[in-house]
Amino acid sequence: SSDLCNSNLKPCRYRASTARLSASGADMASVTDQVLDSLEHGAVSCDTSTSILLCALCVVGLIVSFFGYRIYMLALGLFAFLLAFAAEAAVGATWIGMAPGERDTVKKVIVIVCCLLWGILAAVICRKLSGLLDKFLGFVLGVALGAAAVAVAIYVIQDPLSRAFGDAYTGWDQFATITLGVPIALLTGFLCRNSIKYLLMIATAFMGAAVAVRSLETVLVCAEVNMEVVSKPWVTTAIVAVITVLGLVAQIYCQPAQPAKRADVSVSGAAEAV
Repeated sequence: SSDLCNSNLKPCRYRASTARLSASGADMASVTDQVLDSLEHGAVSCDTSTSILLCALCVVGLIVSFFGYRIYMLALGLFAFLLAFAAEAAVGATWIGMAPGERDTVKKVIVIVCCLLWGILAAVICRKLSGLLDKFLGFVLGVALGAAAVAVAIYVIQDPLSRAFGDAYTGWDQFATITLGVPIALLTGFLCRNSIKYLLMIATAFMGAAVAVRSLETVLVCAEVNMEVVSKPWVTTAIVAVITVLGLVAQIYCQPAQPAKRADVSVSGAAEAV
């Protein structure tokens, strides 16, 4: 073997490179298997930064669960403001770049004022015409809620039914989720197309509660707290449901006040007296 390598170096170098590549591929596959295995079993890094991030996610989830609709109303106008501001800023930057160094300060002030005007105008128009998007958003949120309801229901009954069905029906949960989820999601989207406000409240209350509970559970796991009871699917679902109901009630009773509409009284009706 050594004589053959001495007489023909290229094949030996090729075989050595192939061996090194095979070893590197095996190492990469081993690392990938370890990462996938840790994700499959819910393993997480429990360092300080991760714990801080999870606590922050828990707080943000609770805020969204209890104030989701208010955040949406504020974010809608803010998004329109930022979008229009950026568009006018791009136009102003192009104008300033046409004659650089000449009255730049004055032109920058003009551009900033115009950006503010554009942003304010876009925010007001967006708030006034937001009703045009309500049906579309209502349908989308209805689809999301219908799909989430099916996914949660199958998640709750997955373990007992999997044990009852046995290995012959492995993967039934994925089949049932798609088969039932798509028509139910479309049906709920159609039924909820005119209920954007309450759909937003339900969606934000549920998503915020789910994020908060999941983050808190992970923090407790990192703190080595006994999670045998809490980690059961029905217990987790019950906790999320309770927080969702509380958040929904809080959003309904703390929703932004609607401007009072003035009643139109006709002259003939006002003058009419018996």
